Amino acid sequence: MALPEDVMSELESSQWKELFDKVDTDNDGYIAAGDIKQLAASAGREITDEQAQVNFQYSNVLSSLDPSFLCLFLHFCLLFYLLQVISIIFIQFLVIFFSHNAD
Repeated sequence: MALPEDVMSELESSQWKELFDKVDTDNDGYIAAGDIKQLAASAGREITDEQAQVNFQYSNVLSSLDPSFLCLFLHFCLLFYLLQVISIIFIQFLVIFFSHNAD
């Protein structure tokens, strides 16, 4: 049984709020470079202040983009990845085919 949209959006909203609260370690209502560094440390990965700042800047750029553009960009990345995989498989097929025909 599907949930009504208003219930689903409330559930999603509360889940995003919960995730935001976990990342916003200093509880200032913003996710800053220090919060990203703390998040990385809690995941067992130490990063420098500079790395945290770069990640923060990238997240700001991504959050300012139009969601439809992000969706299109992700589809393009997936297509590009799939084309790489297909070309690798095709090259392997050619190598096997020509190595058997060379004998």
